[in-house]
Amino acid sequence: MPKKPDALTKSLPTAKAIYILMLKSKVGRAGMSVLNGFDQLSYAPKASKHPEDAVRWMDAKRETQTFKRMVISEEGKY
Repeated sequence: MPKKPDALTKSLPTAKAIYILMLKSKVGRAGMSVLNGFDQLSYAPKASKHPEDAVRWMDAKRETQTFKRMVISEEGKY
């Protein structure tokens, strides 16, 4: 189970974080596209109550192991 961001834990201690598998087509195939360059932009709005937590979450998602687990899951698990 992934570690919950501190802001989520503070605001909703009973929340659970889960991994969501890729959607499958009508014929049962799942896949993803590969893009070159930027495929996602993330930011914390100026009005954010906890911008530091948002930035920590964005940084955590970029860590190699975390990224692999979020994007391709754990080898041999599914």
